[in-house]
Amino acid sequence: MSLNRARTCTSVVFSVMCFLVFFISEASAQNLAWPWPGCGNITSPYGPRGNNGYIHTGCDISCGGQPPVYAAADGTVSYVKSGTVQCTYDSYAGTCPGCSNSGGNTVYIDHAGGVQTRYLHLSQIDVYNGQHVSCGEKIGNVGTTGCSTGNHLHFEVRINGNHNNPLNYVQNGAVCQCTPQCNGKNCGSDGCGGSCGTCPGGQACNNGYCQCTPQCNGKSCGSDGCGGSCGSCPGGQTCNNGQCQCTPQCNGKTCGPDGCGGSCGTCPGGQSCNNGYCQCMPQCNGKTCGPDGCGGTCGNCGPGQTCNNGVCGCTPQCNGKSCGDNGCGGQCGYCGTNEVCNAAGLCECIPKCDGRMCGDDGCGGQCGTCQTNEICFGDQCVCIPQCEGKVCGDDGCGGQCGTCQESDTCVDNQCVCLPKCDGKSCGDDGCGGQCGTCEDGFDCESGHCVDLSCYPKCEGKSCGDNGCGGECGTCEDGFECQNGNCIDLSCKPKCGDKECGDDGCGGQCGKCKKNYTCADGECIKIASEDEYDDGSGEDENEDTKPEETCKPRCKDRVCGDDGCGGSCGTCEKGENCEAGQCISEDEGILPQVQLQAGDSCSSLTTKKEPKSANPWICLLAALGCFVLRRTRRQKTHQS
Repeated sequence: MSLNRARTCTSVVFSVMCFLVFFISEASAQNLAWPWPGCGNITSPYGPRGNNGYIHTGCDISCGGQPPVYAAADGTVSYVKSGTVQCTYDSYAGTCPGCSNSGGNTVYIDHAGGVQTRYLHLSQIDVYNGQHVSCGEKIGNVGTTGCSTGNHLHFEVRINGNHNNPLNYVQNGAVCQCTPQCNGKNCGSDGCGGSCGTCPGGQACNNGYCQCTPQCNGKSCGSDGCGGSCGSCPGGQTCNNGQCQCTPQCNGKTCGPDGCGGSCGTCPGGQSCNNGYCQCMPQCNGKTCGPDGCGGTCGNCGPGQTCNNGVCGCTPQCNGKSCGDNGCGGQCGYCGTNEVCNAAGLCECIPKCDGRMCGDDGCGGQCGTCQTNEICFGDQCVCIPQCEGKVCGDDGCGGQCGTCQESDTCVDNQCVCLPKCDGKSCGDDGCGGQCGTCEDGFDCESGHCVDLSCYPKCEGKSCGDNGCGGECGTCEDGFECQNGNCIDLSCKPKCGDKECGDDGCGGQCGKCKKNYTCADGECIKIASEDEYDDGSGEDENEDTKPEETCKPRCKDRVCGDDGCGGSCGTCEKGENCEAGQCISEDEGILPQVQLQAGDSCSSLTTKKEPKSANPWICLLAALGCFVLRRTRRQKTHQS
């Protein structure tokens, strides 16, 4: 069996094992909720990968997109790593070379019993280190940061620091179960979106307890509405509507003064008041209640009874009531199937809204209203992404209308290209424009205007100034240009007692002078001591070291300034030096240039031809010289 077939078999076996564990729901130490509700697609299971001994410490879950990720259980955020981007994946090596954070944006949550869950490659993190989170609380969004080939969630479960198969601790489709917290409470939130109870009128909920607010504003007596009193009246007065008033003393009296400046009544004609009583013959024969004809009564009826023609009878108490006891052993009415009779004797509809966010409550009302950008679907409020006319930016539902290319940024919901001209004075800005233009006689190379007549000096250099306004090259991130070489900033040169040779960081410990060579970190003489190089080396005898001299720049030049105060050569009589080349000044003679493979501009041979020679030959030769110079300059610059 080939290695690839063995790897495929191994992957299939472990995938089948993960799914069997996932659906059989084997016993676990702690039940956790699935961090990506509705997505059970495991693209890479827990366990060994290939034959190199690598262990995949979690399960990769992916259903496309970047939906929310939720905490698998109650716990405390113990680690947060953010601000990373996607690394470049090498499919041949199966890794991301040079990736400093292969896990990307990461969140760790510590739970009870030594359990820890980990969430890797997130595109967004919504929690902070030390924050307490509840089971099912959103902690971020699925992403592809770090060493990743696409949007997915790497989910780990660790017990006392040891990684385990997450499917041993997560039931298929498991969700967070909320337990109402109402112990000792009679009102307020139960912690699960419900209520522990409501307070009656005149009372308010304070820390789970209903407390009555005394209603004594403008009152000097009477009930305060909370079982207490707003005050008491002095003797001879009674409380009426919260105010103390004189109480008429007419109990048992039908006439005479009432003690408050009024009268208890007057006697009819033929009767007189005697100690508060009108002397009259009561007419109560056969009567148990009602007037006795003398201003008195034949008797009083009991509670719930009324006097009718002198006889007490029960009167149903159903005024304003549609149900409940009528006070006479019967009912005032009955409620429908989905109704209950309240204490006021009225039928109340019971709303059916358990687990519902919106829609008809069955009582002519609604279970709730959705926000402006939501619709009620299946009794639940569903967010409608607001992406019309948008290319990127927030969709109003916790997601994005789209993502811009790496070179663009999102401005006012549109992807806008940002010119990249830092450190550049010319050349392409990455957005179809230019960072600037060069003057005549200058050309743009690597974002800098370079003098065409200047010859770059980059021999032995990989970076730094080329002497013509350009650069010999640029260093990668983490490296710095020093003396024409890219030096690793994190590397410490290892030179010790070495006077030459590699310093271990891409640089040199020193250079030997001419006729000396470097062997095992020491400069060894191989020629006459009187000969030196260009002055960059060191002599053991400082008194005999020659002074540093200027290196003439005469390559491809046969005349003119050598850059060191001297000359690259002189022209013959009748010739002028132009751009380092001798040009005939005889108007009747035209130079005919013969350009051969391998020739430099300075090695072009000229011979005088009659004035009638074809001028196009001269023009083409000059153009060929220019192209040859430029090609060599570019090769030198690139090296």
